[in-house]
Amino acid sequence: ESKEAVERLYHQSHGRQVSAPKPEAVKSIKVPALSIRIDGQLEFFEESHFLDSPWKLSEQDATLTEKDFPSQYVAGQEGTVDVTDAGKIEIQFIDQVQRQLQLIGFEPGWDVANLANWLDRQIPHPDITQTETGLFIHKVLTSLIATRKVTVEQLAQQKFRLRNAVAAKINFHRQGAKSTAYNRMLFSEDAAELEVNAESSFELSESTYDANWLCESGYRWRNHLTKFPGELKSEGEEFECAQFLDTLPEVARWVRNIERRERTSFWLQTSTDKFYPDFVALLKDGRILVVEYKGSDRYTTDDSKEKRILGDLWESRSNGRCLFLMTNGPDWQAIRDKVASKS
Repeated sequence: ESKEAVERLYHQSHGRQVSAPKPEAVKSIKVPALSIRIDGQLEFFEESHFLDSPWKLSEQDATLTEKDFPSQYVAGQEGTVDVTDAGKIEIQFIDQVQRQLQLIGFEPGWDVANLANWLDRQIPHPDITQTETGLFIHKVLTSLIATRKVTVEQLAQQKFRLRNAVAAKINFHRQGAKSTAYNRMLFSEDAAELEVNAESSFELSESTYDANWLCESGYRWRNHLTKFPGELKSEGEEFECAQFLDTLPEVARWVRNIERRERTSFWLQTSTDKFYPDFVALLKDGRILVVEYKGSDRYTTDDSKEKRILGDLWESRSNGRCLFLMTNGPDWQAIRDKVASKS
C-alpha cells in the first residue's frame, strides 16, 4: 500500500492522471460470541460456566451391565507358530480363547475395601472427591458380587479390565451431569442471561488464518478471506456449498472456519465440546451468516440436533444481527431464504 501511495504521488507530481485507489478489501470478520455476563463483564460462554455445577456420583446407578463388563470375554487367540523349510515363519490361528468370569481363578488376599481403594487410585478424577468415588466404586463391587455370583478374589483377577469398566461408567455419569447442567443454564426457566453483541466477539483475520492445508482445486475463489480456503476438499457437497457462498451476491467476504482454533476461529460451546461451524460470512448489509453443512444422512443425529438448537439460540440472542443455518444436504435455496429473511 505504501508503494502504491508513493507511485501515485510521483505521477501526480509529473502532472499525470492517476486512477483513484481501490477501496480497502475486508481483511477480517468480527463475529459476536455467545457470551455470559459475570460481575458486569462479558465472557465467552464455555465449559467452565457449567462444569462446576454440584452433583453426586455416589447417588448414580452403580450397575455394570454385561455390555459394560462382560462375564464372557475374549482373552486371546490360540495358534501355532512354525518355521518352514525355506526359513519363513508361519502363524496359524486356531480360534479365539473365551473366558468365563466365574472360571478364571482368583487372586487371594483381597477384600471389597482393598479392591475399591486400588480401583480408586487407578482412575483419575480431579473433579470428584475421593469420598464420592469411594462410595460409588464400593457399590459397583457389591453389585457385581451379588448379581454375578462371583467373589471379590475373582474380580481382583480381572482388576485391570474392571478398572476400565468403572472408569467408563464414571465418565458416563460425568457427561450426564454436564449435559444436565448445560441444559439447565441454557434452556430452563432459570436459564442464564446470554448475550450476543459486538462487545464480545471473535475476529477471523486474514493474518491469523491458521489452516493445516489449503484447498487444491482449479476454482478461482472470489470472496474468501484468504486466497485459498483451508482444510476443504476439492470436491463433494461441502465444496459445492463453499462455491455457492463464494458466488452469493449478498456475501461481502466469507471464510472456511477452521476447527480446533479457539483463538482464531468461531465456536459455540456444546455440552461436550466446542462446535466449529463450517462457514462464516460477512454480508454486505453488515449481518453475519454462519452455515454448518450437514449431509441428509447426518441431519437428524443427536449431535446435529444439539448443534442446530445451539446455533438457533445464538441467532435469537443477536437481535437480527446474526443468522445461523444448518443445511439438510445440498439445499442451497435454504441459504438464499435465510439471507433474505429479516428476522
